Amino acid sequence: MDCWNTVTQTPMRKSIPVLSKMSMKDRVITHIDQDETYCVVVKPNVGMVVLFGPMLFSDQCWTLDNNWTGSEESQQLKCKHPAVRTELKKLQDSAERGRVPKENVILVDCSESACVDEVAIVVQNAFAQDIPFSVITGHVLAFLPNHVGLALTKIFKETTW
Repeated sequence: MDCWNTVTQTPMRKSIPVLSKMSMKDRVITHIDQDETYCVVVKPNVGMVVLFGPMLFSDQCWTLDNNWTGSEESQQLKCKHPAVRTELKKLQDSAERGRVPKENVILVDCSESACVDEVAIVVQNAFAQDIPFSVITGHVLAFLPNHVGLALTKIFKETTW
């Protein structure tokens, strides 16, 4: 399957980016790829936030034949793609290793309105300050339009986990 950025009309990465840079601050682990388009921030026993830009989780990174709407139904179709399914399983394994409760995992779509690395710093600092996960998702991340991320989170928790 060819991935295509429907905004810039250019080909995009055809796989999930490899999380290659890792940092730890105040027991908060942050993994991010070289291009800063995909990031996983984990505080063991507390929560996990998955941030993604233009990569296979985002709606902009698909063939021109697919018209993703951000709806749960279209995201379910996306989650049937083998690369997406495999990555969701890896995220589940990471959360379980970190003893993160299922309800404290969220995927956040940064592909249209925010830089993944900047949001990662905000999330990392919030975790480091022991801000409750509900406050992080309800206030810290509330400024992001996250229809796709919320739909993927729901599918991830209900069907992958």
